[in-house]
Amino acid sequence: IGSSVAYLQMPLWSSTTCMNLNDYCRLFESRSQLLIKEIYTKMLESSSSSPYDIFINNSIQLVHIAKAHMETFFIRAFYEQVGKASQHSTIALALEQLFYVFTIHTLCNQSTDFIRLKLLSADQIYELETHTLPDMYTRLRPNLVALVDAFDLHDFELNSCLGRYDGQAYEALMERARLNPSNRHRVHPVWLSVKQGTLSKL
Repeated sequence: IGSSVAYLQMPLWSSTTCMNLNDYCRLFESRSQLLIKEIYTKMLESSSSSPYDIFINNSIQLVHIAKAHMETFFIRAFYEQVGKASQHSTIALALEQLFYVFTIHTLCNQSTDFIRLKLLSADQIYELETHTLPDMYTRLRPNLVALVDAFDLHDFELNSCLGRYDGQAYEALMERARLNPSNRHRVHPVWLSVKQGTLSKL
C-alpha cells in the first residue's frame, strides 16, 4: 500500500480534549477513512448493474472524497515538514502556528463531515472556530509578512500591494486602484452605451 494512503489501515482517531499537531493529522485521516468506507459500501450495494452508472451516480461524492484525501495528504506532509524544522525554534514555531491556522480553518469549512461522522461535536468545532482559531491568528500575525516574503514572491506577481514594511498599505492600495485601466474614466464607457440603449427604447 502506498505511503499516501497508509492511513487507511490505521485505527480511527479517538476524541481528546487537548489536540496536538499529530491529533489533527489523525483526525483528518479518520475522516477520509470513514468517507471512503461509506462510498465503498454505497457503491457495492448499488442496484445498478453498470459500473459506469454507479460511477456517475456517485461522482459528486467521489469528488468530495478526493478533496478530503488531498487535504489529509497535505496536512500530514505539512506536519512532517514542521518536525524537520524543529532544530530552528523560531522557524518551527511560525510553521506550527501556520499549521494550526490552515488545519483548523479547513476543519471548520468542512465541519459537516466531522459532525456527521461523529469525529467531533458541534460544540468542539464552535470552540475551535470562535476561540482557538482567532487566538492562532493573533499569534501568527507578526510573522505573516515574513512568511509571504519567504516565498520570494514580489507584490507585482501577487498583484498585491499589502504586506508593506513601510506601513503605507492604504496609500499603495489607492495608487494600485488609480493605475487600474478600468478606473481611467469616472463613468465606464460601457455604462454610457447601456444607458443610451435603454433611453432609446423609451
